[in-house]
Amino acid sequence: AEVAEVAEVAEVAAPVAFADEDDVAPAEIPDRDPELVEIFLEEAGEIVESAAASLDAWMAAPENLIEVQKLQRDLHTLKGGARMAEMPALGDLAHELENLYEGRNTNTLQARPALFGLLNRYHDRIAEMVEDIRAKGWCKGGRSLIAQIHLAREAPSEAYLALVYAAAAIKQRVGPQATSLIDAQIEELKRAM
Repeated sequence: AEVAEVAEVAEVAAPVAFADEDDVAPAEIPDRDPELVEIFLEEAGEIVESAAASLDAWMAAPENLIEVQKLQRDLHTLKGGARMAEMPALGDLAHELENLYEGRNTNTLQARPALFGLLNRYHDRIAEMVEDIRAKGWCKGGRSLIAQIHLAREAPSEAYLALVYAAAAIKQRVGPQATSLIDAQIEELKRAM
């Protein structure tokens, strides 16, 4: 299939793949220091806004690695604050996204249209997690998003990246019985590329 066609399929399928149905509320919400949580939430709101502006600027000028460095700093700060405030799900997702941007700085990850769409979704999810913490005191985990980030770092081409996300959406629709078959086909495709 043409890269554009595959990317279009992934664009439609990816929102389903990011449903995170496997991520559930924590069994127990830790007893957190309310003052620390309040400080964290104030800082997190500023970081989410700053990261959104940096992401927009980078997408407008993909050769501008200064914006990628700003994204890394924002995510590093968010990670540290989330971990200090005992919000491990948010801290873990921020850490993985920070590592994804490191791949751009070392030229192991290329700026691509499908990647930008996914990065917008990752940042939207971080903003949702911050708002959930503000409203409920907790947020769902991000295990499936972290798995998606790992795939994005390993993806050798735009077509492969788009297929991975389309496959993730299909797996959610058909259930666990097809997961091993789809994973095997993805690995076969990866070896062929």
